[in-house]
Amino acid sequence: MYKLELPKVQGKLLRGSSYGWVLMIDGYPELNLINPLTRAQIQLPPIDTFPDVLGYRPYRADEEYLILRVRPNLPKPAKLQVESIAYVRDVFIHKLVLSSNPTTSKEYMAMAIYGMVLDLAFCKKGDKKWTLIQQNDQHTNHDIISHKGKFYVLRNDGGLWVGDRTSLPNMTQLVPSLPRTILNYFSLVITISGEFFMVRKIHELEPISRIDHIYSYKTIDFVVYKLDHHQGELKWRIEKNIGDNVFFVGINDSLCISSQNLARYKGNCIYFTDDYFDCHREGIVGGHDIYGRLQRGG
Repeated sequence: MYKLELPKVQGKLLRGSSYGWVLMIDGYPELNLINPLTRAQIQLPPIDTFPDVLGYRPYRADEEYLILRVRPNLPKPAKLQVESIAYVRDVFIHKLVLSSNPTTSKEYMAMAIYGMVLDLAFCKKGDKKWTLIQQNDQHTNHDIISHKGKFYVLRNDGGLWVGDRTSLPNMTQLVPSLPRTILNYFSLVITISGEFFMVRKIHELEPISRIDHIYSYKTIDFVVYKLDHHQGELKWRIEKNIGDNVFFVGINDSLCISSQNLARYKGNCIYFTDDYFDCHREGIVGGHDIYGRLQRGG
């Protein structure tokens, strides 16, 4: 066991990691990645350069940010919201992933799922602002992973999209939507051999106080889908057993490791962290530790 002292992260929220670099966010515009081992830092374009952020007003307590909630074809009209530093710190950035390791790559990019309608934006090394990836439909983005320099984005309809340095801000749909929209949270995992899995997390709400409308939640099950070729097309199918694989899912980059290389971890299991941000924002309580859970299929 090692103890790392990182004074520069005091007062900041650590919002996941990618290639060993941890995103630090405190609600103020500055946005940084830190390498916990080397203490090196990378400055990303600030929060007030995201496409939906119209302004940052440090002199307005609890009303520092002006954010426009808008996307074409959404059922709700565009809405201007006034948000606090605390809101931006806690829920504005849902996930951030790097295309490659900045320690060894000079051409890395970052992609983020952000905002109230889970939009996508990206930046390249040296960019001064975030660039919107236009999506003209009602579906939302649920997870991002990177593999061999490409970003793979999983949407709440099961559609899988891909883009890289040469194509962004345009992305190509790699896998069509599932027959029906998935309403629960899910993650994207890729194995060492290059197989794609979609992990659907199922939550359950339990009342703590019906009078005060206070609830807690917990994860009760998973459904796992594997990406397969079917009649010349890529399609998701339910997978009831992931073999010796161990999945790690959450706000970090998803990982898949063989249990044969992890003495204390069982195969056919999913380890997950509490990333139910909608409940956090509404004051609904839940666990905040890492859990191990047997995958049972669906």
